[in-house]
Amino acid sequence: MLIQTIDRYSGLDRSKVKFNDIVGMNNPRYYRHKSQMPVRNTKFGITTGLYKPNSNDLVPIIDCPVHAENINIVNRKVIEICDKHEIHAFDSKTMRGLLRYIVIRESHFNGEIQVTLVITIFNKALHKAANEILRISGVESVGISKNRDASNVE
Repeated sequence: MLIQTIDRYSGLDRSKVKFNDIVGMNNPRYYRHKSQMPVRNTKFGITTGLYKPNSNDLVPIIDCPVHAENINIVNRKVIEICDKHEIHAFDSKTMRGLLRYIVIRESHFNGEIQVTLVITIFNKALHKAANEILRISGVESVGISKNRDASNVE
């Protein structure tokens, strides 16, 4: 896979590159300490996920096997809080909704967690939701990032 990726994207002359043996991870799960997941509305509330290749079709993912376990836990709780406060995902077709992404970072150093809600416009419900997110165990800060550019979606 590495050679295919280098051939496809790098433009390097592989005859001039030496590849050593690849060393795998001991545990290839729960190693990523940053999550940036788009949000979609469903009939059950909002969900996070990742896009299918070359599309705007979101594959729902609540528990990602590469994200650190605490990130998955916080992600689930943030979704519950947003649903509770009726914070809906932005829909580029209808140009309605508020939330674009949920970004969660966990410090390698001390385990503190930062949550950022990427939104289209500010809404009073965000203040209440942010205060509730701050009460999630491990969360030390909540940020709001406003991005109302409709072309900068999906």
